[in-house]
Amino acid sequence: MKQIWKTHSGRISVFLLVLIIMLVLILPVYVPQTVKTIARIIPEKEWIISKGQDGRLLSVLKNHRLAKTENYTLNIFERGDAVQFRLNPQLQPGSFINKNDTVGFIYSNEIERELARLEGSLSAQKASLLMSLTGEKNALIQAARQELLAAEKQAELQKSILERQKTLFENNLISREQYDNELTKYELFKSNAQIAKAQVEAVSTGEKEELLNYIRSQINALEKEINVFKTRRDRYHLTAPLSGELNMNFSTDTLAHIRSSDSFIAVLPVIYEDLPRIKNGAKLILSPLNTPDPVEGRIIMIDKIIRVFQGRQVIYATAVIEDAHQALLPGLIMKGEITCNQVLLREYVYNIIKDIFFWN
Repeated sequence: MKQIWKTHSGRISVFLLVLIIMLVLILPVYVPQTVKTIARIIPEKEWIISKGQDGRLLSVLKNHRLAKTENYTLNIFERGDAVQFRLNPQLQPGSFINKNDTVGFIYSNEIERELARLEGSLSAQKASLLMSLTGEKNALIQAARQELLAAEKQAELQKSILERQKTLFENNLISREQYDNELTKYELFKSNAQIAKAQVEAVSTGEKEELLNYIRSQINALEKEINVFKTRRDRYHLTAPLSGELNMNFSTDTLAHIRSSDSFIAVLPVIYEDLPRIKNGAKLILSPLNTPDPVEGRIIMIDKIIRVFQGRQVIYATAVIEDAHQALLPGLIMKGEITCNQVLLREYVYNIIKDIFFWN
């Protein structure tokens, strides 16, 4: 009889189990769910200064929140130029740097040499312009006036000669040819006097204006060229484009590396089958190992490229962690859960089983 009871009880248990499974599969019961994942912590922004094998200097500002390079600067130096890079001696690894603080200096012998040459030429051109506008102009005016006086005297003298020749010609004492020769001379001397007068007026009111304009254009061109070289030199005065910490670097190619410390980004793989459940704005909860307090973030970007992670097809999502939790460090790996919309109970059970086999 006891054995029959056990058999009957076992059947009831099996029946109840089957009934529960059927209810799970049939009833439209919705329950909240989460998607398990693991996250790698990276800074929101980082600025890297590195050198290439050909002597080029590369400056890159990366924005991991927007998944793009905000600024890319490539400095190319002339062949044979003696270039030096010096880190600001006041900075030490781990130092906090404010935006626009000076990080390092680049000294280019070629730029300094060109600036010295151009500034010397500029000083010479300015001195030339000053002389043309003051002392030299006065001398030119005096010379022009002397030439005018001589031309006027010569014209007056020829006029007197012409009047005497006219009287002789009218009295038939000289030929027509002789009179015409004297008349031609008078017209020539008179024209010379008019030209000399115009020359004095030109000198007094801005003579050599073309020359002055040429000197001014040379000064303008030199100033523009100097500004170009100064702009290049200012670019060699490296200032931080963000606030953050100066990292230690053991690479000979990396000259400086600054990462933001006010906010972090979490990059996390999501199983491809879970993609329909993940939405932008979804809440992310991370569990640091060294503190019981969870770290919260939100999904801001979902990649649409399939990759392979631990033998499974995954897509990568990006979450922002705006609260700079002291437990967070760049490169840290931690477990996390993404809060999703409610799903049917059967899907919830399936997801639990899947997470047990995949993430553990």
